[in-house]
Amino acid sequence: MATGTQKVVRLLKCFCGCSEMTEDEVRRIYRLSTQETLNDPRAAKIFRKFLEQDRCGDKGEIENYLDIYELCNNYLKESCLTFDQLTALVEMELKYYLEKKLNLYIMMLEEKQKPDIHIHEVERDLKRIQADYRSEIEASDEYKNYKQAILNKLKRGT
Repeated sequence: MATGTQKVVRLLKCFCGCSEMTEDEVRRIYRLSTQETLNDPRAAKIFRKFLEQDRCGDKGEIENYLDIYELCNNYLKESCLTFDQLTALVEMELKYYLEKKLNLYIMMLEEKQKPDIHIHEVERDLKRIQADYRSEIEASDEYKNYKQAILNKLKRGT
């Protein structure tokens, strides 16, 4: 007769309460660097839910930074960018020195009547925007509170 041992898996609730994660998954997410958190779809979603739970009304500054970071990430997966895409990013109230270079690309698109611009032409600038906003997110109290909240989940098992 074979005797099987069953491992008990403790499940923890997401910040929004909509999903449950294993303790190992929570531990994995806790160990991620800021960049890894922002580039990991599940971790980024959990961070966003954490930011949303404390929001009253409009998005906060860090949530806007996360939007900008994710939009750049989406654009970096494209082969070409359009006037509308670059304009949408600029309209997200980028810092002036980051916006300035994108405005040059927008002017190029307007003047040359090109339908789009190849990603390799703007890739460095999108990555620079991401690096700037990643640093802002990492230095924020919201991100520190998020990391602490994950640690508390592990300690309390909730």
